[in-house]
Amino acid sequence: MPRSRLPYVLGTLVLLVPLVRILIFRELSANAVFILMPSRADSLLLGVFAAIAVRSARVWKCLLARSSVLYAVTGILFSGMVFMTYAKWETDSTGIVYVGFSWIACSYVCLLLIGVSQPQGIIARLLRFRLLREIGSVAYGLYMVHIPVLYLCHWVILHDVPRRATLKTGVVTLVALAVSIAIAKLSWAYFEGPLVKIGHRRTYG
Repeated sequence: MPRSRLPYVLGTLVLLVPLVRILIFRELSANAVFILMPSRADSLLLGVFAAIAVRSARVWKCLLARSSVLYAVTGILFSGMVFMTYAKWETDSTGIVYVGFSWIACSYVCLLLIGVSQPQGIIARLLRFRLLREIGSVAYGLYMVHIPVLYLCHWVILHDVPRRATLKTGVVTLVALAVSIAIAKLSWAYFEGPLVKIGHRRTYG
């Protein structure tokens, strides 16, 4: 579609996704809400929205001129995340499903916009930290494999499912993390990375 229409379409979809999420929550299950892409698509769409925004000269100028507003909004959003943590909102709770997931997505998009628009600020410097960048490069593969690897390691080593932390389960969980990162790095090196390079070589009309 024409780029001029894209922000309006994205904005509409971002507003519709929570309704889809609530419907899935009420008709299927909390697990479906947590896992299925349609119920979490607002996070992806907000990322696309941010990518378009920073390429707009008008929006970019506004980000630079109103940085204090962006910091204030980000502070409010992260305060809300602190409240959710303090209130122990679980991923299957009504608050998270109705409000929380979208709130968290907005929080991180604002953090990302600060990092991009204020490259010399402390947030941008923290986001450029080498370890974070390395984990970020394999984040999707890590997301895909960490749960199966966690259960497999606990089953092979302890003959049990993951449970609340003890010294023994904590060590096994760290082993599972190391194995997950190794698998994710291999996936990036031999599967995901080459696919991304193919995509970058393509031209789109």
